[in-house]
Amino acid sequence: MNKYSPKKFIFQAESDRQVRQWHFSFSQIMAAMGFASVLIGAILFFSAELFTQWIYQNRLKEIQTEYSSIFSTLNFLQEEVINLDSQLGEIEERDKAVRSYADFPPIDQDVRELGIGGILIEKTPEIDNMLPKVKTRLTDLELDIDQISRRVRLELASYEDIYDKVKKDTEKLKHIPSIRPIIGGYLNSGFGWRPDPLDGKRRFHYGLDITVSSGAPILSPADGVVQEARIRGGYGKYVKINHSYGYKTSFLHMSQLNVKKGQMVKRGDILGKSGSTGRTSGPHLHYEVKYYGTPLDPLDYFFTGNIK
Repeated sequence: MNKYSPKKFIFQAESDRQVRQWHFSFSQIMAAMGFASVLIGAILFFSAELFTQWIYQNRLKEIQTEYSSIFSTLNFLQEEVINLDSQLGEIEERDKAVRSYADFPPIDQDVRELGIGGILIEKTPEIDNMLPKVKTRLTDLELDIDQISRRVRLELASYEDIYDKVKKDTEKLKHIPSIRPIIGGYLNSGFGWRPDPLDGKRRFHYGLDITVSSGAPILSPADGVVQEARIRGGYGKYVKINHSYGYKTSFLHMSQLNVKKGQMVKRGDILGKSGSTGRTSGPHLHYEVKYYGTPLDPLDYFFTGNIK
């Protein structure tokens, strides 16, 4: 029976002088290969670990830089929100003053704080995946912006209301008698009780008598439509204007009529010329102002110019 003879590996190196041989058993070769495999594996493992740590550290630095930038941006935006809130507060105070000046009712404080409308911010996975601290700051910022947006919308609506009212009031002002109806002359007789200049009887005088020479231009005190332009008994040649909004004015004893019934006139337009037609003691203009049929003192409607 043959005995087992372990295999051997011979490595031979030749040179000019001599031949060298190394003898390794199979088990030695396997052990060496195993050691080499372990060594290579360890090198690869530690290399991969070092590479992973290097990537992690670099990514961590990038993330820290990104979040530092995010926080800087959030801080800047928060400061901007604070500035906007302060400026909006000033606008709201001016709005209160303007509404008061325009005789407009104030906005309820609860409504002013709540505002109207708002903005819809879509939630995305990126927001949900943010760090809690960043997410909280961002949520607070969104709420602040939404609140300011509501208040701005309310202010815009308020100013639109005020603008509409002022526009209407401006249009109304064009139709309210406000200027002296004749240039020159002097006040001869005012509004109220007085002795009649022709018969001496005490009568109520429903207008003003402005003494002026014949031919002086008579002006429309406001925008309106000529309701009458004719000769009427003791009035002589006279004009009545309907200014709308309840106001009507009359001009008596004229020597000439420059307008016709139904004609539209503007403040300052010439209606005719002064004279002494009708029941009168001399050249003058009798001027009346009525509001929804009630006689008013015309002096209260001389907003420009004075009568001596």
